[in-house]
Parts: sequence; structure tokens; C-alpha cells
Amino acid sequence: MKLTQRGRIVAGVTVVGFLWAATFGIQAMNAVVLPAVVVLLAGLVIVGTSSEPSVRREVPEPGFPDEVHTVHMEIDVGRSATVFVTDELPAAVEPVEEAGAYARAGAVDYRIRPTRRGVHEIGPVVIEIRDPFGLFTAEHAVDARVELVTYPAIEELPGLKSDPALLPRGAPQRERYEFDNLREYHRGDAIRDIHWKSSAKRPGEDLVVKQFISNRDAGDIRIAGSADSERVDEMASACGSIAVALLKRGMEVGLTLPNRDVDVGSGSTHWMEILAALARTSGGRLPQHVSDESSIVVRGAADDAAVQVRIGGTWRRYEELRSGQPESTASATAPIVTDGGTAS
Repeated sequence: MKLTQRGRIVAGVTVVGFLWAATFGIQAMNAVVLPAVVVLLAGLVIVGTSSEPSVRREVPEPGFPDEVHTVHMEIDVGRSATVFVTDELPAAVEPVEEAGAYARAGAVDYRIRPTRRGVHEIGPVVIEIRDPFGLFTAEHAVDARVELVTYPAIEELPGLKSDPALLPRGAPQRERYEFDNLREYHRGDAIRDIHWKSSAKRPGEDLVVKQFISNRDAGDIRIAGSADSERVDEMASACGSIAVALLKRGMEVGLTLPNRDVDVGSGSTHWMEILAALARTSGGRLPQHVSDESSIVVRGAADDAAVQVRIGGTWRRYEELRSGQPESTASATAPIVTDGGTAS
């Protein structure tokens, strides 16, 4: 515990008051010294008898890079003291406002913005307790941490929409399917699928979109992703963008990563499983037989000029799928085999 700058001024005034009283009489003490002594003692008692602070944190909702999240904490110091809370943030997370705040009721909220994919650890917390007069302060470090899961950036892939290699033999190339149900809006959903009437009935809540199912099985796709550390973020974004695009087309998609595996599935919950796996991957290489058995292979090698994607036995740059403009590719091998047959 120590005096603040304001506390040092009040303490100095008290000392001067005692000297003044000693020189000019005890009456001077009543006007200046006694009030200063009272507030100093009150501040000393409030801060000195405050209990060791406890912190209850809420885990921020997962999201995407550059989305704003609110960090919420409940602070208990056992007394009606003012606390100043400072949170330690990793390099990939920046505060929208100062990562600290004063609070009298014990609740602290501030906003943060992750700048890249990954699992970011927020904390520990430094809590500075002050008396209501701002005279004394005591600092405590509390090892309270939470993880902020940030998914890879998801991009539109016009070069993927018309690729026949991604459909089983005989499956129609279409974007609209039979209506299934309504679900919450996810980033990347088509604006045309927003159900405006239902969304209008939910003021202050997320939009809802129409979920469609295909009239026939569109087949299963397994994506394999590997990358050197320099390109793991790009690989994760490519895998996530391809997976989301295929899930929207009614396909069941699985994902294999060097340190994680997601079974083939579909639906909004499955989207989140795939994106969470991509948020947590640290890259690495896959065994050759895993790549050989996968429908789509995404490779982010340090010695490649760009992330490479193998579709239908043909290697191409991921940028080609993003832009929709064809580029020169390597020679083709065997086509993709899905539940519906062999794509040609």
C-alpha cells in the first residue's frame, strides 16, 4: 500500500498544519489538520482492510479478425472501494479503448479487436484498489485468464462456384435448395438468404437466414490442410473459405490438419467446429497417404510463392479461387471421388 500523488499532497498539508499550529496556536489545527487527518485515516482503513481481490471473467464469444469483442469482469474487493483494472493483452489483440477502467460497482467492461487468427490469451489482471478520496492505493496481480478464439478470415470464392470437380457425377450445379429452417446469421452468408420478416421481430438481436437442403445428396468432401509456420494463417483462411463455400452448397465436409481432425458433417454447428479447429492449428506437415486420400488439399509451403490448392487432381493457386480468374496450373492426376461418384 502506498500514497497516491493526491495522498502525498494531503499528508504534506497535514505536516505543515501541525507546524503551523505549533507556531501560531492550536486553533489552526482545527481548521486544517483535523479534516486532513480524518480523510487520511479513512483512506488508510478502507484500502488497508480490503480483502484480496477476486475476479470472475466471462469468456468472449469467438469471432473473426477485426471484429470487436466486449471483455467483462466482476471484481470483488470486499469493500466499497474504487478499483482500476488493467488487463494484459497479447500482441495480436488491440484495445478499442484503454485496456483498463475505474469501477465502483465491481463491474468492468472494455472492448478489444483481434487482428489475426488464433487463440489469444487475455490476462492476467492487475487490480489497483483506491479509497474514495484517492489518497491510498494497493496493487494486486490476479492470475485470471480467458481465451479469445479468433477464426480465420472467410472469403468469397467465385472460382469455386462453377468448378465441376467439386460435384459428384450427375449432381446439378445450382445454388438454391429446398427450404429447411431458419438459423442465426453467420458472417459470409448471402444477403439474399436473410429472412427479413423474422429478423424484424427480433429487435436488438442477430439477423436470421433461411437454411436450405439439397433435393439429392451432394456428396462428402474431406479437406486436408498443411502449412509451414510462415503460411499457417493463409492456409487456415483458404481451408475455412473452401469449407464454408461447400457447406453452403449442401455438401458434407470434413477437415484434416496436422494436429486436429474434424469428421465429415454439415450444419451450422459443424461450421463452428471446422472454424475452431482452424483457429487452433499451428501448422505442420501431413503424411502423404492423408493427402492422397483427401478430396481437396491445401498447402502453404514457405518455398511456394502462394498457397496452393489441389482440386480434382490439379494444383492451382488459392488466389485463382478468390479472383475467379484461371491461372496456369500443374498437370492433373486422378479426379476427386465423393459419395456420389467420381467427378469428371
